Amino acid sequence: MRLNREHIALGVMPLSASLYLLLLWGVLPGREMGLDFYITLFTKVTIPSYISCFAVGLPILGLLRRLKILNIATILGIGVFGGMLVLVLYVYIIAPIIGMTFETNISIYTGLSWGAQFGALTALTFGIIADIPILGNADRST
Repeated sequence: MRLNREHIALGVMPLSASLYLLLLWGVLPGREMGLDFYITLFTKVTIPSYISCFAVGLPILGLLRRLKILNIATILGIGVFGGMLVLVLYVYIIAPIIGMTFETNISIYTGLSWGAQFGALTALTFGIIADIPILGNADRST
């Protein structure tokens, strides 16, 4: 049963960052959500979220499982640092290389803050859906 829940969580987790932005954008006054917004959301948030989930998240998940420290607390801590790393790498290094521009002029500290928020959100989403315990070890057979 755990394996199935983890697969579902891996599929849903990257969408949480897009949902977070969608909700945040919806509560800001004077904002309209046209087709351009959804295309931007998909290309600049959802696709990189899935790529980073499988490129960064899966190896870390395997490492935490081997070390027998897989729980919400460790996932959340790793998620914060992983989110900061992925967002800063994406905005400042990868996006300019592939010719993608962002219409915001954010500082590195703001990028780190947003990355930490997205990382924590996606890690918590994964932990809740995958039924990972808050403390202890997710491998309940030991």
